[in-house]
Amino acid sequence: MDTFLDVIEDLGKGRVVVTVLGDGSKHHEWHEPLIAQLRDAVAATLTEGSGSAKTPHRIPIDPSALELYQAIERDISESYFEENLGVPGLLPEENLLALYAQRWQDDGSAEPRVREWRSRIINLFDPVKPWRLEVPCPVCGAKTYTTEAGDVDVWPVAIQMRNDDLNTAQGRCLNPPCGAEWDSLDALRELGGELREKGQIVPCPEADDAGVACIRATDHHGKHRDAQGYWNGEKV
Repeated sequence: MDTFLDVIEDLGKGRVVVTVLGDGSKHHEWHEPLIAQLRDAVAATLTEGSGSAKTPHRIPIDPSALELYQAIERDISESYFEENLGVPGLLPEENLLALYAQRWQDDGSAEPRVREWRSRIINLFDPVKPWRLEVPCPVCGAKTYTTEAGDVDVWPVAIQMRNDDLNTAQGRCLNPPCGAEWDSLDALRELGGELREKGQIVPCPEADDAGVACIRATDHHGKHRDAQGYWNGEKV
C-alpha cells in the first residue's frame, strides 16, 4: 500500500507513472497533479467548443467533475484556515502540499479523506475495467452468486485493473457469504498457482515460457477474452 506522502504527491505534485505493457515492457509517462488534471478537465467541459481551454490529459469525464473539484478545493481551503496557515493560495494543489508539509505529515487524521479524493479523481479518469474468471471460487467453491439486484449470475471470481496495468490488479469473490479478496498482484499470482494445481488453468501453448498460464474470462460487456500470463506478471 502506498504511503500518505505518495497520495499527497499524486494529488498535488505529480509524478512519473510506470505502466507495464502487454509485451512486458514499461512505459514511463509524466502525470500532472491529479487536482490540476481535474481542473483542466472541468475547464474543458465548461468551455467546450470555445477553444479557450487546454486539452485535458485524460477525458471524457462525467459532469460530477465540477462538483468534486469544488468540494476538494473548499475542503482544502477550510483546512488551511483551521490549521492557522494564513490565507490560502489560488491553487488547491499547492495549498495541499503546504498543509502536508506544515501540519499533516505528523498527523494522520486527514489521510482517509485525502485518499478518498485521489480515489474519486482516478475513478473519473480511469474507470476500473472488471472481468470474471470462469472458475469456481477457490475459497468457497461457488460457481454462481446472487447479485445486488437479486439475480443469479455465474463465475463469482472477479478481477479488475486499470488500463491493463498489472500493478493495479485486484480480485475478489462476488459471492456475499464469501467475499474473499486478492488485493495485490502477488496475491493474484498465488491464486493463479492454486488454480493451476487444480487444473483449472493450463500453460499457454503460444508462450515461450511454459509456466505462463492461459485462462478464459468474461469481461464487463459479457464477452469472452483470453487472460494470458496474468499470474506470473507477464502478459503474452
